Amino acid sequence: MNPAARIELPIPGGPDAITPEWLTAALRHSNASAGATVKSLKWTPLKRGRLSRIVRIHPEFAPGGTTGPRSIIAKFHPLNPASRGPANAFAKSETGFYKHFAERSELRTPLCHYGRHDPESSRFVLLIEDLEANSRRFEGETCTPSEAKLALRNLAAFQAASWDRPGRGRPAFLERLDDSKHTALQGAGLPALLAENPPIDPESRVSAEREFLLVRNRLSRPPLTIVLDDVHVGNLFQGLGAGMPVITFIDFQFVCLARGPLDVARLLAGSLAPDTRRAVEMRLLRAYHDALTSGRVVDYSIEDCLRDYRLGLLWGLLRLLTNNLVMKAISVDAPPDARTELAHQIERFSAAVDDLDCRELLRD
Repeated sequence: MNPAARIELPIPGGPDAITPEWLTAALRHSNASAGATVKSLKWTPLKRGRLSRIVRIHPEFAPGGTTGPRSIIAKFHPLNPASRGPANAFAKSETGFYKHFAERSELRTPLCHYGRHDPESSRFVLLIEDLEANSRRFEGETCTPSEAKLALRNLAAFQAASWDRPGRGRPAFLERLDDSKHTALQGAGLPALLAENPPIDPESRVSAEREFLLVRNRLSRPPLTIVLDDVHVGNLFQGLGAGMPVITFIDFQFVCLARGPLDVARLLAGSLAPDTRRAVEMRLLRAYHDALTSGRVVDYSIEDCLRDYRLGLLWGLLRLLTNNLVMKAISVDAPPDARTELAHQIERFSAAVDDLDCRELLRD
C-alpha cells in the first residue's frame, strides 16, 4: 500500500489553504520525503483543468534536516461548487488508482506523496511527483510510431497483470465500463448530441442510441482488464531510465474495467496523424498483442484484439462527441484551448472510424 494512504489529513480548499505544517505531515508519509520539515511554501498555477485545479508547489525546507522534492504537483477539486458533484467520480478514480495500483503496477507513474478524496463533499487533494525536472512532455499532439510502441508495451504489461481476473476483492472505485460513473455522464450527453445534430429520421436516432449502448456493452464483456481510457500524448511524459527511453503515464480519472485494446485505440487514433496511423496500426497492434501473450494472456487471438481495437475506435469517437457536451456543462474552469484540442481529436477519430466497416463491426 502507498504510505500516502495511511493517514487522513484535512482536505484543503485549495493551494492557499496548504500550510507548512500540513505539507510536512503529508510529505512525511511519502517514500521520497520522510522526515522533511517544510519551513514555507510558494505555489504557481499550472493549468486550469476541466475536472480539477492544478498547481505547482515549491516548498522550502528547514535547514539542517532532511530535505524533500524541490517542487510538487497538486490537484484539487473544482473551484466552482456546481462542478464538484459531476467531477466526484473522476476524483474517486484517480485517488483510488494511486492508492491501490500505481506503486505496484507495471506502469511507470508519478510518485504519489499524498491523496485523499471525500465523496460526501466531493473535495479532494492529490500531491504527486513533478516530472518536469527529469522528463519532458511530447511536443504538439503527436508521437512517433516507436514512442507509441514503447507506450503500448508498457500498457500491455500492466493490463496482462489484471487480465480476466474475477471481481472479488476489487476496489470499490474500479467499475466496469458500462457501470462507470464517467460513462454514465457521457451517455447523458447523447441526447444533447443528437439534438445539436438531428438524425434525418426517428429510425436513425434509435440506431445511434442503440450503437452507443452496443459498443459500450461489447467493450464491457470479459475478458476484462484495467483500462485508463485516456491514453494520449497529453498524458504521457518521455524520459530515460538506466539509459533507456521510458514513458511515464499520468491522469487516471477515467480508470475502469473494459477490453484492453480500448486504450490502444485511444493512443493510436488520438496521437498519430491519420496517414501515419494507417501505415503502422497493424504492426503496433501486433506488438501490443505479443506483449499480452508474453504476460501470459491466453485464449485471446490477434483477431479478437483487432475487433476490440476497432470497437475502441468507434467508442473513442462516441466518447469524444458526447464528452464535449458534458464537459461544456460541468467545466466552468476549462482551459481556453480545450475546444480546439478536442476538435483535433474528433477529426482524427472520425478519420479512423471512416476506415471501418461499422455495419459489419456492429452486426449481432
